[in-house]
Amino acid sequence: MLNSIFFRLSVFSILVLSSCSGKNENQNQKAQELPKPELPAKVAKQERPKITPKPKKDYVPVEGFRFLVSNCFSCHNPRQGDEYEAPTMTRTKKAYLAKTNSREEFVKDMVAFLKNPGEAPKKMPDAVNEFGIMELVGFPDEQFKIAAEYIYDTALEEKGWYDKAKAKRNNK
Repeated sequence: MLNSIFFRLSVFSILVLSSCSGKNENQNQKAQELPKPELPAKVAKQERPKITPKPKKDYVPVEGFRFLVSNCFSCHNPRQGDEYEAPTMTRTKKAYLAKTNSREEFVKDMVAFLKNPGEAPKKMPDAVNEFGIMELVGFPDEQFKIAAEYIYDTALEEKGWYDKAKAKRNNK
């Protein structure tokens, strides 16, 4: 009896598998016969649009201020008055503004100087004579650019600018 049940299950399995494989072969042949759909050239070559988020208002200035606080103000006094180991930020900004014609030129020249203080065109020869050549500081160009943009865009010559910037930084 056990042999009979086993025999019936075997025959049933063979029938089921053979009928399935036949359908698959027929479907595979039909699929091979059908032409593959082609996308129009414009759609096929079209790239996904790049989405770049808009920065929050004041994003760059806050980042610029943070960079200056962390890396520059220990040598460059952020306020007008006494100079530390280097000219004040106000003096530096005034010197660059006097020798540039646009924001882009200001930023480009300052980044070039920060990347290589010894070889970049000197906008402040009197400061070089007074303080010497600034030491090479190794930061990515993007960080220098953020700092230079901040210096250009901020009214460093206004009384209280530093305290306002510090308060804004602390609120972020």
